[in-house]
Amino acid sequence: MTYSLNELQKEIALYGLINKTSKKYMLNSIFELPLKADLDRFEKCLLELLNIHPLLKVNFGIFDGEFRFKNNSDFTNEEILKIIRSDEDVREIEEEKIFTEDYDILDDNRLIRTALLTKDNKHYFLMSVHHIIFDVFSGIAFFSQVMDLYNGEISKVELKNSVECSFTKQIEVQQKKLNQDRAVKYFEGKNDILKEFNKSNKIVESNERKLKVMNIKNENYLSLDFRSQSAKIILALAIAIKEQFNMSKIVIGVPVPNRNRHNKNIVSCLVNVLPIYINLDTSYNYEEKINDIKIQLFKNLRFQSFNFISYFRKEVPGGYFPVVFTYYPSDFVFGTNDSKMKGENIFFTECPSTVHIRAKENGVIEIDTLESKKELVDKIEKEISSICG
Repeated sequence: MTYSLNELQKEIALYGLINKTSKKYMLNSIFELPLKADLDRFEKCLLELLNIHPLLKVNFGIFDGEFRFKNNSDFTNEEILKIIRSDEDVREIEEEKIFTEDYDILDDNRLIRTALLTKDNKHYFLMSVHHIIFDVFSGIAFFSQVMDLYNGEISKVELKNSVECSFTKQIEVQQKKLNQDRAVKYFEGKNDILKEFNKSNKIVESNERKLKVMNIKNENYLSLDFRSQSAKIILALAIAIKEQFNMSKIVIGVPVPNRNRHNKNIVSCLVNVLPIYINLDTSYNYEEKINDIKIQLFKNLRFQSFNFISYFRKEVPGGYFPVVFTYYPSDFVFGTNDSKMKGENIFFTECPSTVHIRAKENGVIEIDTLESKKELVDKIEKEISSICG
């Protein structure tokens, strides 16, 4: 059996074919397991879950000139690596082999790797997966499900039936041509900003990256809802870009989950990235600019399934936005109070976007951008501190 790809998956596939040694779309996670975890039980539940989700078992291929996913065999225990490190081993967990090996999407290897690591008397669950079959919202579903199985909150049969039903419905929806006239009209109305942004865009690609982490402790900012926090960071980012590159019309991509009650429990790359437009030449005051961004964030959620890349391919060179903002929860914790696993690190080996700002609800801001653009990083940090406190 084969499955078709959505537009984002096609863009990722094309990039993977051209850049075979790139690690750009490797999504990695490190979770600390409960201190008294039953590793054999956890491994059994993990294996069951890997075999429940159809897209985790696929290989990628080209059939009759089309990108397709091809069904592969079930996972076996041997494919879940067991790693034991001595207390003297000084390597960071992020340096483990499953996080550093390339994915060649056209070979017959899996698109997901898992491992159980024991180090310093602690147990960890490690996972690396190609973004073409997985996104952060898949992770929220997947990690919740593995702990639900482990804690006996749901049976394998119940979960399997639920996932299969949801996956079938998602395939049907994906194959239908949805009426998206309202979304097209909305985004076309702001298309002049996108065209102007691309005409003057000086934010170039680079392999050298720099991660800057800052922590906002201002109580007024921390008490805001996620949309208000996001609007402030996005405006600060736009102002910094204007100062660095003399650009007044700026477009920032913001991921939307593209999930609903029918598909929230499946694993796939469904996340969608939609634009936020900022025109700093308008006569809007500060509050009006913030409010405009908040309205756009809300409308993008309404249009979260709209295939922006297909409709505006000319305005999105390469199929991605060079500047992206993402908002995350502070902690990724799954399970019950008695038995839960906690996210230690969730990261891309190489950031997919040229400039990526990641904000967490607890005030932590990660600025992931070009190593050669220290000036830009300094300006972003300065504007975030000025606007957010």
